[in-house]
Amino acid sequence: MRRVLLYTRLFIFVPVALLGWFAVPAQAEPIQGLQAVGYSVDAIPPTRSDAAYPTCGSEIENNINRNFNGEPFQQCPDDLFMVHYTGAITIPAHDTIDFWLAADDGGTISIGGNEFGTWDDKGCSATESGNLQLEAGSHALNLWMYEHGGDTCLMLAWNIDNQGWAMVPDEAFTTEVVVPTTTSTTSTSTTSTTTTTVPETTTTSEVTTTTSEPEPDPTTTTEPEVTTTTTEVEATTTTEATTTTTTEPEPEVTTTTEPEPEVTIAPDDTVSPVEATDTTVQENIPPVEETPTEVITAIDEETVFDQPLTDENFVEALEAVFDEPMSDEKFDSVIDSILDSPLSDEQFAELIDVLESDTVTEEQVSAAVDSIIEQGVSEEQAVELATSEKVLESVDAEQATEIFAAIDEGSLTEEQGEAIAEALVNAPDEVKEAFEEEIDVFSGKVDTYVPTGSTVSVATRRIIIGSTSLVLVFATPVPVARRKI
Repeated sequence: MRRVLLYTRLFIFVPVALLGWFAVPAQAEPIQGLQAVGYSVDAIPPTRSDAAYPTCGSEIENNINRNFNGEPFQQCPDDLFMVHYTGAITIPAHDTIDFWLAADDGGTISIGGNEFGTWDDKGCSATESGNLQLEAGSHALNLWMYEHGGDTCLMLAWNIDNQGWAMVPDEAFTTEVVVPTTTSTTSTSTTSTTTTTVPETTTTSEVTTTTSEPEPDPTTTTEPEVTTTTTEVEATTTTEATTTTTTEPEPEVTTTTEPEPEVTIAPDDTVSPVEATDTTVQENIPPVEETPTEVITAIDEETVFDQPLTDENFVEALEAVFDEPMSDEKFDSVIDSILDSPLSDEQFAELIDVLESDTVTEEQVSAAVDSIIEQGVSEEQAVELATSEKVLESVDAEQATEIFAAIDEGSLTEEQGEAIAEALVNAPDEVKEAFEEEIDVFSGKVDTYVPTGSTVSVATRRIIIGSTSLVLVFATPVPVARRKI
């Protein structure tokens, strides 16, 4: 009989011991950065899968701001590769937050369940998320990108409270979702809620104490187990509860507020939104004036010029935006964005240089000139337009009249006059006629200009006219007075 009782007690003790042995230990502090895995692909666009293609490397990436040109990902090829980023992003306290993702070629990202991006071939242009309803704190991040020929880029920026676009800093990324430690008051309230359930079912105390007993880590691992074990109570044996309720785990729960500042949780667990108290991430955002070149090349074409840019960054932005041909609709939107704020003389000159590039059509140049005229053309801007051969070949008579009317020929230098004459060589006759109506071609500033209907320059014509006048003067006979006889 004693042996039967012994077996019975062992039967009851073993499940309890097993629960204590297999209790979930506290996970290690999360690693700074994101987990990235590369794949060699043979289809475009590739399938976003971790099992469809062979891997070609993996590493922890400290941020999402990379150019793979000349610097392949691990052992991946320079072309036809895909990278999968997983982890979490910590969002500071905010009123509004927007993101954009730049990827060449395809790139999609999910932040806290909000997905945006494009999965097709394109240049390094950005896709905006719009305003996302995300609480401050840590949110799951899942990013895919692939490369198919040409240059590459992958960048993520945010705009917090409309303060301007900035690259998401390194410290915002972790390999797992992070939750700030709860305060002592919240842990005390947790204790009180568990004690209220004890009178209802004595087995609750028994299971929770055994799961909180393991010594591997007496930290906040007890909190998740307190909530999960309440559902297992009904399926466990009942009578032996009072023997283990004498152990006092509840006071230990209140001491769990002392561990490390951050506690990781399993990816499958549900994370309730918490408000972040650390605003250092937002304070570390660099001002727009210090935006690096690679950031400008990725910012959305229609918004980059909404920010105050130095002359140097303005040039870099122009070169990046107009690096490839774009549709007329998008071109008009970009030009309106550029002209929305006054341009310095240097910036306007750079804009005209870009309009002369091969990526801009004559129709787009004409549309840009229309927008410039609507803003009001200064004399300096009119000279820049009048000295551009492509501009004068693209505009009509009405636009040409507006340009030449804004020029004061008295203030033109000889160099500017010669440049205008050269730009008019291949211009339509209607543009030349508009020039001749607004500018006195014989003022001495545009002597190299060849008027319409003529084959000689103004200077040559002046010489011919002068020579003819001299011949006429010397060839005309002088009347001789007659004598009276």
